[in-house]
This record gives sequence, structure tokens and C-alpha cells, in this order.
Amino acid sequence: MRTRILSILFGLALLAAPALAFDKSMGPVNTGTAQGDGLADDTAALQQVLDRGETVVLATGKTYRITRRLDIRHDGGGILGDGSATLLMESAPGAFDNEVPERRYQANAVGVMADGIAAPRLEGVRIVYKGRVDERIVKAVAFRRCSAISIRGNDLSGFSKADGIIYVGASTGGVIARNHIHDSFTNSATRGQISGIVTDDDDAASSDLRINGNDIHDLTVGDRFKAQFGVQTDGINTTARSVNLTIARNRIRNVGEGIDTFSKGGRIEANEISNAREYGIKLMHGAAGITVSGNVIRQSGRGGIVLAGSNQDLGDTAENVISGNVITGVDGNGEHGDTATFGIGIIGSPTFVTTVRNSRIEKNVIDLQGTAKFGIVTQQGQGRDNIVAGNRVKGWGKAAYRLDPVSVPAGAQ
Repeated sequence: MRTRILSILFGLALLAAPALAFDKSMGPVNTGTAQGDGLADDTAALQQVLDRGETVVLATGKTYRITRRLDIRHDGGGILGDGSATLLMESAPGAFDNEVPERRYQANAVGVMADGIAAPRLEGVRIVYKGRVDERIVKAVAFRRCSAISIRGNDLSGFSKADGIIYVGASTGGVIARNHIHDSFTNSATRGQISGIVTDDDDAASSDLRINGNDIHDLTVGDRFKAQFGVQTDGINTTARSVNLTIARNRIRNVGEGIDTFSKGGRIEANEISNAREYGIKLMHGAAGITVSGNVIRQSGRGGIVLAGSNQDLGDTAENVISGNVITGVDGNGEHGDTATFGIGIIGSPTFVTTVRNSRIEKNVIDLQGTAKFGIVTQQGQGRDNIVAGNRVKGWGKAAYRLDPVSVPAGAQ
């Protein structure tokens, strides 16, 4: 009888206990004393969980307002959600209010940061910058000097001059995948940039990262900013220190440039890029040994794919392969006027100290739909020892090819 009474009491206790939300891939909700009501400041409560070496697991549908950077400090730690929970980054003075480029990793400039740890995770979390402010230089995520990173399935929006809404520097291995990065805007009077994903802008080399399956769109600037500084938004920007990156199956639209890379080695493949105001894919400043293949680029502004040297001594843009890409409808709205618009171009400037060399442009399909001037163009003095062969070009405004010195490549159709 005593055993039966204890069993009944234990069952009643379970019924009275608060239920824990549970997802097999995440574990039970773990947010400490955080309220998750979108009003209370939950920064300290969430940081306490991280400081104990535990993983923060956000509750379904809750909004956690934060006013300072959350730091992942232990190997394997991180912040997880099921896609419906939000970290709301407060933009009021005294919160995420950084306007100084040199302070862009400080506590008032980054939502979630990991520095010098193994296997940090940020997965399935919405991060919204509350009440966007034109002059703010604030990122959602910065992982620096880490290994085996995982930044997956997050939804990030509302930023202003974020030079990397997701930033990864000096990190080895891991993925930036299936994130939705969108609807960020500035009309600032001072120079800056909005980029969805950036590698190694301020750090030593990252290597062997996979940037796959992200959806990046509507990173835009207003007329005041554009008049002074141009469009200055990138979907993905990989800088000159980055090595052996895979950038694949991303969908990028309504940005200044789709993929802007200066890195060494790796692949850019099977991405879909549309409505880039400048270039769909750009290789510049010493980008070398990269295979660009199987990408679909629609309605870019100045050009579909461009290779260029540099006004900096970063080495030649060299030994790249541009193959099997499909480019349609460059400069469809005529925004670029008399400039040399093109499907694929090797271009430059008299100020460039490096060139484009030993690269192959082959087996691409270019349909300019009667708008852009040239199918494939190389500017005088901007390249050497490059091969252009086997491409199909139609719908040009002036010529299928303008190659300097003038020649028609074998296999031209």
C-alpha cells in the first residue's frame, strides 16, 4: 500500500511540474532565468548559461532581448533554437550602438561571438537588430580563431552597415549553411558596407570552410549613400587571406555584388545570383586557383562574371577557371549607360599594379538579351596568357567578343 501511495504522489508531482520543451537534436530548453518576453533584458541570464560551459537552448517562439554581446567561451558550446526563437538586439543608446569601424568587435557591436574555441555553434536562431539605425556598425555573428564552426539555419535581418552580418576570421573547418540573411539597409552619409557573409577581413587566414545553401537578399542602400559611395553591398565577400573555401548552392538576389572574392583556391559552384546591381561574381585582388562553375547569373548590372587585377600589391588574379556558367540579361534596365557592360570580362584600371593571367574562360553560355554591349571582353593591358574558348554567346549589343589584342577564340559560336 505504501508503495502504491508513493507512486501516485510521484505521478501527481510530475503533472504539477512545468513541462520542458524538448527537441531531440537540441535538448531541453536552457535559458537560465531569462524571461523571453521581448521586454526584459535577458543578456546576463543567457551569458550565465554560457559561462557555465552549457549550451543555450531557446524556447519555441520566445523573444530574448539582449543589450550586449553574448560570448560562447567553451568548446562545443553555443546557442540553439528551432527557428522560431529570437535574439532581439536592442539598438537604443547604451546597447548595440557602435558607430566606430575600429570597434566593430566590441561588446556593443556583435550579437553573438566565439573567439579561440573549438566547435562553437549558432543554429536555428532568429537574430533581429531592433530599430535599424543608418550609422550603426553592428554584426549579428563573429566567430574568430575557431575550428569546426557551425553557423546553420539562422535568420538574420534589420542591420545597417554590417561589414559581415555573419563574420568568420582565422578559423579552420566547418560550415556556414542554410542561413537566411535579408532586409538590411543603410542611407548613411559616411562610408561603410553591408555584406551578408564575410571571411578574414580583420584576421589571419581561414581555410576549408563550406559556405553552402544560404539565402541572401535585399541588402540595399539609399540614394544619399549611393551618390557618395556607390552600392557597396555584397552577398558573400571572401578576402585575400582566405584559403580553399567552397561556396556552393547559395541563392543571392537584390544586392550590389553577389559573390566578391579575393581568396586562394576552392570552388564557387551552383549558386543562383539575380539582380546584382554591379557584378554577379567578381574575382579580384589576387584571387587565384578558384574554379567557378555551374553558376546561374540573371540580370546583373555591369557584368555577370568579372576578373580584375588590383591597385594593391596582392599578387595577380591568376589560374582561375570560369567554366559552364549560364549568364542572362546583363544591364536590363540600362542603368550603366555607356560603360562596357558584358557577360564575362577581364577588366582593370591604369592604377592597377597586378594583372589577370593564366586563367581559362570556357564552355559558358551567355544570353545578353539585347542589352549588354559585349559577350566576353578583355581590356587592353589587363591580362596575359588567358584562354577564351568554346563559349556560346548571343544577344549582344555590339559584339560577341571584344578581345585586346583583337582575336576570335577557337570554338566561338
